[in-house]
Amino acid sequence: MKKCLFPIIFFAFSICFLAAQELKIDEANKLLEQGDYSAALRAYTGILNKNPKDINALLGRGLTYLYIEMSDSAIADFSRLITISPKFADAFNNRGLAYSYKQEMDSAFSDFNKAIELDSDFAEAYLNRAGIYLHIEKNDEALEDLSKAIKLNPKNPETYMQRARLFHKKNDFENAIKDFSKAIENGIKNDEVYYLRANAYFKLEKYEKAIDDYSFALKLNSKNSNALNNRAIAFDMIGDSLNANFDRQQIENIHLNFFNVPDLSSLQYKKYFNADSSIVITLPEGWFQIEDQFQDLKRMIISQDSLSQDGNSFFIGAELYSYYNMEKNYGVQDKEEILEFWKGSTAQNAMDYATYSIQSQKMFKRNEFSGLLNKVFMQANSNQPLTYLTELVLAKDDFLFFAYFQVPDGIYKYYEEIVEKAIDSLIIK
Repeated sequence: MKKCLFPIIFFAFSICFLAAQELKIDEANKLLEQGDYSAALRAYTGILNKNPKDINALLGRGLTYLYIEMSDSAIADFSRLITISPKFADAFNNRGLAYSYKQEMDSAFSDFNKAIELDSDFAEAYLNRAGIYLHIEKNDEALEDLSKAIKLNPKNPETYMQRARLFHKKNDFENAIKDFSKAIENGIKNDEVYYLRANAYFKLEKYEKAIDDYSFALKLNSKNSNALNNRAIAFDMIGDSLNANFDRQQIENIHLNFFNVPDLSSLQYKKYFNADSSIVITLPEGWFQIEDQFQDLKRMIISQDSLSQDGNSFFIGAELYSYYNMEKNYGVQDKEEILEFWKGSTAQNAMDYATYSIQSQKMFKRNEFSGLLNKVFMQANSNQPLTYLTELVLAKDDFLFFAYFQVPDGIYKYYEEIVEKAIDSLIIK
């Protein structure tokens, strides 16, 4: 009898210990769900200090690291989890997400493939792999994965949202509208989804339906200047100039407040030079400047907005490029060939924009250079304001100069004098 007592007591203790572990995991998971990431990390780490192979704690901590964008730590936890449980599809899927956040797309793609190999009904893995296909512009494969994900999980609104965007990109506006509607039906209620569905209605010339959706988007976010702009155009299309003009005035008011429009009467100007003074231009004092120089390329950005070193993001300013050795690098040598090359490249890039429409074009000459001066409406994507671009392209044999001056459309009239002064002052050497 006594010999049996210790095993019985030990077994009972093990049950209590496991129950306590489950309770701690539940508490940690609750902290994660509540968004208390610091507390969740402490809870999961406490569990792992006692049991380094606790797969639930590794999974939870890895997810927490994902949420706070500590991708390397997330990858480390998911990799440990895969070592312990090499057939755990969730671990591969989540590690794939972490790799994608680091832009390591090959590794992400490999992990999503493995997750699908382990669980062919894993809807989220198909959704995530579709994201990789979209990134590398394999749209047909992305569409196939998104459709598979919807078949497996028809209640995930994000999958409908992604497929709707893809249908829109493929000019399949009817199916885009259906999927945006399913995204709304399944829980997405933000201004973006109504704005995007409105754009699809607009493309089908269903202007009243577009106006209804733009209006609902504005009810959710009254500062959505893109919705205001597109609704104004839709009002124009049905002959309602009064409401169109009212929307444009609202856009102007929003942009005046947001973009810190200067008082032209008090502006002071200065000349901006790149490092070797091969580009000189006059713009307002106090603007920000960065530049890059490579073997056959020089770039300079001058912007009213502060600039990060990559210089890829600004709303108001000028970006200027000089390309050398065009024949060696691009196979074009004389002026006419170089200008045609630029036109083709610009047309190709424009395919990726939500809007790119040349409003006017004229010939332009500056000393030995000749080329074009374009006025363009451009919108990079649905999250960016409609922009008024002044494009200047100039060529001489074996050399291309390209510049654009960018201002949100609603306030261009306040910057037109600045842009014209900049073009008049431009010196290229």
